[in-house]
Amino acid sequence: MIRIFRHYISPLKMGLMTADLCALIVLSLMIIHLTPSVPFAPPPSWPPYLYYLSGFSYAFVAVTAMLAMGCYASDTIRSFKTYFIRLPIVLLALLLLFVGGAVLFTPLVSLLTLVSGLTLLGLIILPVIRYSVLKFDARLSLRMRVVVLGDDDRITDLCRQVASARECGVEIVRVIHMSADGAGQRGIEGQGQEQEYEQGPPRHDMFGTIDDLSAYVKSAKADSLIVLGAAREMPAVKEALIACKLDGVHIQDLTSFYEQAFGYVEIDSLRDEWIIFSDGFKGSSWLEYGLKRLSDIVVSLLVLVLASPIILLAALLVRLTSRGPIFYTQERVGYKGKVFTLYKFRTMAVTAEKSGPQWAQENDPRVTAIGGFLRRTRIDELPQIFNVLNGDMSFVGPRPERPFFVDQFNSKIPFYQDRHHVKPGITGWAQLRYPYGASEEDAKRKLEYDLYYLKNYSLFLDILIIVQTVRVILFPSGVR
Repeated sequence: MIRIFRHYISPLKMGLMTADLCALIVLSLMIIHLTPSVPFAPPPSWPPYLYYLSGFSYAFVAVTAMLAMGCYASDTIRSFKTYFIRLPIVLLALLLLFVGGAVLFTPLVSLLTLVSGLTLLGLIILPVIRYSVLKFDARLSLRMRVVVLGDDDRITDLCRQVASARECGVEIVRVIHMSADGAGQRGIEGQGQEQEYEQGPPRHDMFGTIDDLSAYVKSAKADSLIVLGAAREMPAVKEALIACKLDGVHIQDLTSFYEQAFGYVEIDSLRDEWIIFSDGFKGSSWLEYGLKRLSDIVVSLLVLVLASPIILLAALLVRLTSRGPIFYTQERVGYKGKVFTLYKFRTMAVTAEKSGPQWAQENDPRVTAIGGFLRRTRIDELPQIFNVLNGDMSFVGPRPERPFFVDQFNSKIPFYQDRHHVKPGITGWAQLRYPYGASEEDAKRKLEYDLYYLKNYSLFLDILIIVQTVRVILFPSGVR
């Protein structure tokens, strides 16, 4: 995995973004050189370096917009249909924005041929590049090859999860099931039959003794060795793992692998010492805290100004379509367990919780006529900007939960109280990676993503989350 400012990025996703960026830069250079011979093209009126700078700028803006629209998200990597829907939206939106800018600032007309050409060629070339990268990702070294060693049924779950998540850029090339005596068997164990997986590892003959482990991992040309379950506690396995380490083999436990490959810290395999001794969970330095607070204020004020017409319109619609107050206030648990008052646009009837706190349901009958739209588009969250400006929340962080549910989760879900070591946020890593939560199991899954954010926090990760929140707003999933 590629790590940038503590955040892990799949080599496949990084390869796709790099390929798109390079393609757009090359296309811009071609268009700039061919523009003088294009009929009806506006004559060059700028120095040559400004055209080159404009081409490079367009490439970076386009790739950032594609990231924001989810063109590198898991669903678009799995489905070309989804990609073909989102790519034209991005490129045509950029073209329309440029045309609008050219109307207000006429010198931009000189770039009309460049932007129009990049839009047209991008719609043709970028899908071809994506297909090529996904087709030959193994040859391009965009997959991390791993060998899995363990003695429990979790191997089966891991193989299936990796097989169904191509976007993580992982290929399991060998599996070694360990027996109690330290012997191992390659492949997936079954009752005389090979178990089928979409991209499962092949079955082989007996592995032999654990002393062969280092040579075997190297012969498989693996980038990493994943060790599961109680196998790592076997004395013979420990000795073999030490030998592997000294031979230069990269070794990971299951928790670290899930963190790097899938972007969450799995609670079922998480141990106290992993948090204590791992590289992360360091909190924020005074400089990072100051920069985060400054960015919270700047981003919140910017959103408040840009979204003010939407806020006024939403307030009017709430008032006209249902009886009751415009805003809904609710107690939530924030930083270090401090309870604060959270603000939202009211999206439910005023009698929604007359029987006490309860989870939102799919097609919830308590939602008002306009409330469903406000919830799907996340417009109901906009008043929380005032919570950010007040210092109770950050723009990015774990979503704050109600005291009633927090008391339940603290007693039932391990490490749940640890999510309160950072300020809660309007958007967050869990909101990007997991749909709306409406159960204890959902709270547990979202906590796994919150723990990843806690462990690998950086301003870079905050920026990525803010950019990708656009996709969550435009293509909502699981909102209730």
